[in-house]
Amino acid sequence: MIVPSEHDSIFRKSLVHGYVHDEAASFMGGVSGNAGLFGNAESIGTLLNILEPQSTMFKLTTVQKFTSC
Repeated sequence: MIVPSEHDSIFRKSLVHGYVHDEAASFMGGVSGNAGLFGNAESIGTLLNILEPQSTMFKLTTVQKFTSC
């Protein structure tokens, strides 16, 4: 497994390695709901199947909270 890294020459002016790349999330200490989902189609599909209303992994109220603004 390779930790994502990039050279950020604009915002942080350094190598970003093993830390959130999204600038807005970075301002919040790396925890933010605005960064979106990252993964391959299979992993995102698995997540979406878990969030289906008929799934028994989460209560319906939890899924509604996960998927609301």
